[in-house]
Amino acid sequence: FMDAAKLLGEWFGLPMPVTPQGKPRQLTKVEFIAQKCRTNTDPVIAYLAGRGIADAVIQQAIKRRTIGFNDWTSPKLPAGQPGDGGPAAACMVYDGNGECVAVDFRYLDAELNGGVKTQCQGEKNGFYWTSDPRRLAVARTVFIVESPINALSIETALAHQSGFACLAIRGVANVGNIDWAFLRGKR
Repeated sequence: FMDAAKLLGEWFGLPMPVTPQGKPRQLTKVEFIAQKCRTNTDPVIAYLAGRGIADAVIQQAIKRRTIGFNDWTSPKLPAGQPGDGGPAAACMVYDGNGECVAVDFRYLDAELNGGVKTQCQGEKNGFYWTSDPRRLAVARTVFIVESPINALSIETALAHQSGFACLAIRGVANVGNIDWAFLRGKR
């Protein structure tokens, strides 16, 4: 990549950009959680396969860094209390610039988390989830569903078709918060 950038710079007479020296940017809390969720994806593969999601769909979402697995539990709360956490499928939500803004959890056993089935770390309002942002950008048809697992189910059912993408609104209360302008010209 750098060689290509240098060559283009030479062709068009552009100087090399100067990068600021110093410490690398510190991860936000959400980025840290997302990074942790991407380290061991085997449990989410088993969970999603058990829900009928095709392996190819799961692997593509892992490659795109949009799903992972979380096994965090609270050191302060006893097991079975809301907020304790536990094993969960993790769905990473990105903004238009590719920054992770939220991680949604779908607990494998809600009772371990005090009966709470889903939880969000980060921004909820105005952001949707998709397994592949690039595919969404070029899709001619977009299926809009409530949850990431619903979106993955459609991707499994239509795995041999092209030109479509799915997005999850992450709860019906979020519909009015999303800027839908990017869907103009799509079905």
